[in-house]
Amino acid sequence: MSDGIYILASLEGYRVTYSKRYDDFMTLEGKLLGNVIEECFDSCQNCDTMEIAMDEAHRIAKKYHETDDGICLISTGKNKS
Repeated sequence: MSDGIYILASLEGYRVTYSKRYDDFMTLEGKLLGNVIEECFDSCQNCDTMEIAMDEAHRIAKKYHETDDGICLISTGKNKS
């Protein structure tokens, strides 16, 4: 099970979270699984720009000394809300 800090790009902007559920985010075909995405990102604050999202990701990263995936961008949701 991979863990990391994930940035989800969507129509509204970017959301950032730490999660151990990356393997559950997408199907084998690369489609996002909406219910898992909602569970993991729904309570996260929306960031207007990638720069703000990266600042938030680095802030979260200070809490975790080492992760499997580091900071990752999930851009397959950029056309979805």
